[in-house]
Amino acid sequence: MFFTAKACIDFILFYSFNLVALLIFLFIGLLFILSGVVAFKKHKTTVNPVNTDNILTLVNSGIYKYTRNPMYVGMLSVLIGYVI
Repeated sequence: MFFTAKACIDFILFYSFNLVALLIFLFIGLLFILSGVVAFKKHKTTVNPVNTDNILTLVNSGIYKYTRNPMYVGMLSVLIGYVI
């Protein structure tokens, strides 16, 4: 984020656009993250990747039909909103 801010110092957008873009990307990111967690809870498996003893099933429905890592996509979306 530090280097992005230094590289894009001349790229100035209107404050209202920045706020709207931040809220949109934040909403989309949180939607991806929460839908990934909900899919895990629906299939009664663990969200924690370190705790492999509680893994009961492979989740490939819901948001996982469209992306393999919705939590990473969600975090990337939140970071993009933060950059804007």
